[in-house]
Amino acid sequence: MTKWIKTDSIPAHYIGSTEDTVDIECCLDFENKIYEERIFPKSLFEGVNLKPDSYFILKIHNKTNKIRIKITEDPKQAKFFPVVDWGKFKKLFDKKKRH
Repeated sequence: MTKWIKTDSIPAHYIGSTEDTVDIECCLDFENKIYEERIFPKSLFEGVNLKPDSYFILKIHNKTNKIRIKITEDPKQAKFFPVVDWGKFKKLFDKKKRH
């Protein structure tokens, strides 16, 4: 019998969901700032607390002709995702000061 082999651990951030799917932002390469949005079936996230600012680690395991994804809630994964200070952009959105 073939053993499951861990092939990847991907930091992930919840973006949103529909009735059938969950949108996740994945950090593929932190140093080079490579991120990718991936869409998964909602059933994969049963029992997982999906809310804004939810962070996960996606642990990928493979064996012959099979793949397994284990999702673990992990707030520490937030360090892999940039935080935007929208206050710095206030002038761009302030209608009173536009000419």
